[in-house]
This record gives sequence, structure tokens and C-alpha cells, in this order.
Amino acid sequence: MAQDVYDKKSAAPESQTLPEHIATAGSETCVICLETISERAVALPCKHDCFDFPCLGNWLTKHTTCPLCKGKVERLEYEFNVDLLIEAIDVSTRKGVHEDRNL
Repeated sequence: MAQDVYDKKSAAPESQTLPEHIATAGSETCVICLETISERAVALPCKHDCFDFPCLGNWLTKHTTCPLCKGKVERLEYEFNVDLLIEAIDVSTRKGVHEDRNL
């Protein structure tokens, strides 16, 4: 019972939450620009993946946190549509780390 009261009080009003089709994992819409994702990026360790690579990359030049959960982003993984090449960038040092993991 106490948990029900807490959940109702802490829930954001419906008008302040992102539409479900935007904020879900595996979404096809970037939560930053609201356009279709063409090059998916994943923020790690939180694993939020509803960003387009250019948008999240630009965000991380100004912030070190995930745009969704505000958790610290230590690494950014991204996938280009060329031969399923997955690259990664170490955010904490801002140095590019390239890992070829051809699947």
C-alpha cells in the first residue's frame, strides 16, 4: 500500500513524459533531434540506445552524462550501416578507441 502511494506521488505528469515511441530502448527515433535514427549510438554503462550517433557525439562534447538518465557516460558505442562495423569512443578521456568487431 505504501508503495502505491509513493509511485503515484513520484510519477511525472503525463504531459511531462516523453511519448512512449520515443523513449523506449531500440526506438527508431532519436530522443535528441526527434528524427529517424540512421547510425545508432549506445551510451555505456547505462545502455540507452535511442540516439543517432551525430547527436549523442555532439551532446557528449558538452556533457559527460546520458541525456535520458543523467548517469555518467564512460563509453559510446556506435554502429554504421557498413558491414556491421561497431566502433567505440572512450568518453572519460575523449580519445577515440576503435574496436573492429565485424560480425
